[in-house]
Amino acid sequence: MSPTKGKTPAIDATAWVLATLPGSVVPPVDMPTLRFESGRVLGSDGCNRYNAPYTAVDSRLQIGPRGAGTLMACPGAASRLAASFNAAMARVQSYRLDGQTLVLLDAGGATLASFAAQ
Repeated sequence: MSPTKGKTPAIDATAWVLATLPGSVVPPVDMPTLRFESGRVLGSDGCNRYNAPYTAVDSRLQIGPRGAGTLMACPGAASRLAASFNAAMARVQSYRLDGQTLVLLDAGGATLASFAAQ
């Protein structure tokens, strides 16, 4: 029996680009990104750059609570996407890796967002 059987693969040192965000249109440019690096998650919300601490144990994931980011004003669609993206990230409780796809889930197991490997 493999010692990692039943364990979720680690996400540190991985980078992702947003594929789906339920309820939002994801444009083909300026897509939100995530990069997990040494206990920090950083990237773009489609409008602003951000970074925050994260904790991942097995499939559980917590992002934040203390993060930082730029505060640029963006046009309507980019601003709405950024707001939806940030709201979803604040609700993340766990993750799942499906091949080259990262799926972020809320406390009830519903999909908040999915990302393609970058």
